[in-house]
Amino acid sequence: MAIAAGRSTTKQPISATLDMILNGGSGVALHLIRRRKEDPEAALFNKATLNNAIIFKYPNFDLDLAEMDGFEFGDDSPFQDSDRPVETGIYIPYDENNVAEGGAAIYLRQRGFRRMLVELLGLELRMDGPDGMDLNKLILLDTTPSLDPFLLKTAFDRSSFAYSGRVFDLSSTEETEIKKLIIDRTKKIVSFALGFDDSARGSKEDAKSQRFVDAIWNPELPEARVFVEAFRIPSNQVEQVFSGWKGVSYYQYVFSRNIAGLRDLSSWFRSKESRPVDAMANAPYMESLEMQKRQVFRRYERLLRNTMGVFREYDGAYKAFHVDRDPRALRDFLATAQQRYWVLGFACSALFHSVNVLERARRQGNGGRLTYDQTSELFSRMMTTLGSTVRQDLPG
Repeated sequence: MAIAAGRSTTKQPISATLDMILNGGSGVALHLIRRRKEDPEAALFNKATLNNAIIFKYPNFDLDLAEMDGFEFGDDSPFQDSDRPVETGIYIPYDENNVAEGGAAIYLRQRGFRRMLVELLGLELRMDGPDGMDLNKLILLDTTPSLDPFLLKTAFDRSSFAYSGRVFDLSSTEETEIKKLIIDRTKKIVSFALGFDDSARGSKEDAKSQRFVDAIWNPELPEARVFVEAFRIPSNQVEQVFSGWKGVSYYQYVFSRNIAGLRDLSSWFRSKESRPVDAMANAPYMESLEMQKRQVFRRYERLLRNTMGVFREYDGAYKAFHVDRDPRALRDFLATAQQRYWVLGFACSALFHSVNVLERARRQGNGGRLTYDQTSELFSRMMTTLGSTVRQDLPG
């Protein structure tokens, strides 16, 4: 189906959905066209039509996540019936040199998507055919909750699927920093599980501990067995648990890097700057705008609070394990790590994109202040971003 850019021949703001695809950040979109222009060697797929597209994620919850009082991840959780909270789409612009002018979109698992893959991308839909590897790559992308470069690179390296150049736009320094954060926490958990005393460790203990850390990245290693048994992880869930654990740790790292912008957005909502500069001239409409503002801010604050709650629970489970020597909370947390990972994929992307939307709007404003029309458009974009289901331009 088509994603329109504007409503007339006069230049109009692009739709909220297309804005998310083009400006939602690395977690929302994998901009293969941009990657190829920055690095001519960058290619994820064999099929040229796929490398001329933008892969994107959109939320697909059956419940209104932002309106929940808190996350629930137990056996009775509504997320038990919502195993695909984030979906995958492919945006094919009409003009790759002007991607904001609109294009066609394929939503994986929508009715007739296989036919659209053939018609719009020319894919041969046989796993044993020439495009079989590309189809497998699409499946892998569809099994990740977001498109953050670190998570994608980890998934692709684990699968041994080939790609060329800097498709994922991740520096070795950033990759090392993220891995170190996860490894440092993992090592302490493993050390305790193996009965090591951090103050009296030797090279043998370090080597053994490192093998267990490696098992977190490759659950097929023999060292993973003892860890799996200690935490009573079902054999058919090992890959998901370890993947979810790494994912939650990654988002905690990214969240800490973006906390200043999130706080700034909260402050903006509460400040006089959120009142349009031409409020007096639009006095008859201000009550409606204020209602819109309160609704958006309520969604934002609840989503922010709930996201931070996941990280507090993770930290609390880690503290109970490492300090109090009680593994129960961490065991329970790991049992639902994959669900939390998927939800954080949506939540963090939505929060970060909201900050991005405000920053771009302020740059276009007069000294950072917005007009009534700019403010109304801003709230509309944020509402779409923070909603649990992006309904605009999506198939029914």
